[in-house]
Amino acid sequence: MLHILTSSPFSSRHLETCLRYSSHEDEIILLQDAVLAALNHSESAAMLAAFKGKVYCLKEDAEARGVLDKLTQSVEIADMARFVCLTSEHSQQINWQ
Repeated sequence: MLHILTSSPFSSRHLETCLRYSSHEDEIILLQDAVLAALNHSESAAMLAAFKGKVYCLKEDAEARGVLDKLTQSVEIADMARFVCLTSEHSQQINWQ
């Protein structure tokens, strides 16, 4: 399953809820303000690092927020083409808004 997160961890609890209901077989992609969850040395970055599945961060959204060089190494940077591939690879998706 692909979990798509779009809201900042500073304004919602969607990340925590998503991680609670995700399995190691799931993948998560951070879009829009959710890319802030991957900021180095943050509580949310620690939660993402503990997740056993794969976590991606959309490059374009991280660049737009000026945080691309401040992201934890536990997330993989994905461009828009990779995001499209992820959505086509996963027939089941949850959009956490």
